[in-house]
Amino acid sequence: MGKSVQKKIGIIGAGNLGTSIAISLKNFGFPILFNSSFYNNEIRDIINEIDIEKFVLETNPIFIAVKDKDIRKKVNLLKNLNIRGKTIIHFSGFHTSDILSELKNKGADIGSFHPIISIPEKYIDINKIRGKLYASYEGGEVGERVVKEIFGNLNFEVFNISKNDKILFHLTLTLLSNYPFYVFELGKLLFDKIDFKYDKKEFINNFIETSVKNYLKTGKISGPLSRGDYAIIDAELNNINEKRIKKLVDKIIKLSYEIKREVNNEKS
Repeated sequence: MGKSVQKKIGIIGAGNLGTSIAISLKNFGFPILFNSSFYNNEIRDIINEIDIEKFVLETNPIFIAVKDKDIRKKVNLLKNLNIRGKTIIHFSGFHTSDILSELKNKGADIGSFHPIISIPEKYIDINKIRGKLYASYEGGEVGERVVKEIFGNLNFEVFNISKNDKILFHLTLTLLSNYPFYVFELGKLLFDKIDFKYDKKEFINNFIETSVKNYLKTGKISGPLSRGDYAIIDAELNNINEKRIKKLVDKIIKLSYEIKREVNNEKS
């Protein structure tokens, strides 16, 4: 156990991120205690302490792993307890540490730690993810030492971010890691209408993986829009029979064109 972990690591919230962080730290050897209305002791050796006063007594540091809209509720709960000397950090990528300011006034060290990783389901062991991981931190110096000590074991490189940049940074991450997949989903809807003899899922996954690798390697986008072949785009669009899907594809094409024009203006 690291010197910054004085007791058990407390995690408030047992959603995708909370349970994945918990199982990853447990597998590395850290003792964990949950406080959650929904967790039913599914993970071996990690129990759920419903009594928030007892939970706070037995844990330090404490990580708040709930939805953004619920952080304030947890603050209102914790501020009435003896939290002096505790390190309390939330995982939100949107909120700064200011949302925990009432806890600081009660003697806690506060911070905002955001693991920059997609957690689409529960119980993902982060230890098994290959490659370097990143996480942003903003808040007190004690919290910074705590997260670097703990999450360095999970191969996270923790960097500081200012309060002023945090919202724009989070939006940027969301654009990069979430919204392209909605386009993928639309593409899969179109693919379902094609008489295709191969395994569609395997084909699409391999195609997307290759395309992403090529983009990351070259920084370039291929296809008719990149070439300015608008006649091909119009012909393909007119080949879609279903009006709703056709309208969605048309919006994506127009948006992509606007993005291309903006990028070219920025580069010129």
